[in-house]
Amino acid sequence: MAIKRLALGLAILFTCTAGQSAWAALTGQYLLEGTAADTSGFGRNGTLNGAPTFGTGLYVGSTSSLQLNGTSQSMLLPAPADFARNAPGTTLVAWVRPDNITGTRTIIALNNGDTSQGGGLGAGRAVLQIASNQFRALGRIGDGGNSVSLLGGSPVIGNTYMVAGVFDYAAGGLRLYVNGNQVSSSSPAWAANLPDTANLASHIGANAIGTGEFWAGGIDGARIYNTALTATDILNLYVAETPAPPVPGDTNGNGLVEANDLTPIRDNWRMTGRTRAQGNLSGDTAGLVDFVDFREWKTAILAGGGSLDGIDLSFTAVPEPAAMLLVLMGAFGLCGCRATRRR
Repeated sequence: MAIKRLALGLAILFTCTAGQSAWAALTGQYLLEGTAADTSGFGRNGTLNGAPTFGTGLYVGSTSSLQLNGTSQSMLLPAPADFARNAPGTTLVAWVRPDNITGTRTIIALNNGDTSQGGGLGAGRAVLQIASNQFRALGRIGDGGNSVSLLGGSPVIGNTYMVAGVFDYAAGGLRLYVNGNQVSSSSPAWAANLPDTANLASHIGANAIGTGEFWAGGIDGARIYNTALTATDILNLYVAETPAPPVPGDTNGNGLVEANDLTPIRDNWRMTGRTRAQGNLSGDTAGLVDFVDFREWKTAILAGGGSLDGIDLSFTAVPEPAAMLLVLMGAFGLCGCRATRRR
């Protein structure tokens, strides 16, 4: 699987512009398939801090993702290791599923924040995170220039996103992408590079020195490029890694609509905070399992030639809200008629 992902990454890299072809390379690739290994070929393996766990993968071809608690867990990247030394650009890419979006939550912090150097020196410093309830790309070259920040996209807890920040030092550009689409951009005049004398600390899931801004949720397929990928590169990567839309009525994800798909709907009936696998087919923000979800399953199974014969539907005995309203209106109407007759 790691070989497959590396091949895809290299294929994308060779589509970069000719002027940047010398820099078109992955300098860090963390697929997080149960380990902190770097599969870019540079061997920059990470170190897990705080005993994070691994959960299900977040994109096509992935079997696991790094799960972080938002308070103390992260992945330290090797230092000193300048992932984009004197490069014409940097691109950070990762698949994420946030569990908490309050405060600042860092996905990747690259070449930044060495406390012994007053904030750190080093070419190509870049950060990808959530701040102010939006995704953010933040970058700076050297120690003398001001940081440039972009906000865009509105993450929802529990949803999965591919986020990319493109830091184009040569052309003077900064772009932020969410799910393959550009959501924000600017044209900063990047500061001139200064000597790389700091430790160039980098982290996944926390600020560069691992003391705060902890990510809460999943991170998967984190990649660092020492070039500015194009909009086409980003879109191609997103399309290649995006799961197919779920089959309507299918709760267990096997691509079929069967009687078994009703089980989580029945087990979680009228409960909130439920996922698709737990019966919330509609994906509403409250996670409520109700008649909307039951109707989707029923429509799909009948459309596929299935039958409701022999299936226990007693849990749906409570009338739907619309039906209940009609019943109440009828009851009030009946009462009104009786009151009129008494007069």
